[in-house]
Amino acid sequence: MKIFRLLIVVPALMLSACGTSMHLYPVQGPISTQNPATIYAGRVGLTEASFTSPSGETCESGLHAISPGQPASDLANSWDAIYGPGYYVAHVLGATQGHFMAKFTCSGGTVFDWEASAIGEYAYQGAAKDSVGNVYKVSIP
Repeated sequence: MKIFRLLIVVPALMLSACGTSMHLYPVQGPISTQNPATIYAGRVGLTEASFTSPSGETCESGLHAISPGQPASDLANSWDAIYGPGYYVAHVLGATQGHFMAKFTCSGGTVFDWEASAIGEYAYQGAAKDSVGNVYKVSIP
């Protein structure tokens, strides 16, 4: 159990030293058809994250670690839409380290369900879905 905690905490600590950048790229829904693309930019720290929409809406949330094998939200279809069929079950559901979830509340009333999972020592990828029906690819370098 101690090793499991280290596998979750160490990557999170690396991310949190001063926070690191995060981007949300729309891939499905009404916002994904805009040209130029609407990209949300933000920061991720040890216990919280935030981002701002291009229109200025600010969104904030605490981060919550997810235990291996535990579905965190209903984002499985979003993961598969972004990364390919079966990706969620094969790569996310059984993640043994660095899997986080959040529910962002934005200043304009929009709500985002968000998940990110480690794909390397300092890199995370994820999926998000807003209350308006848009799906986003999450990238944390």
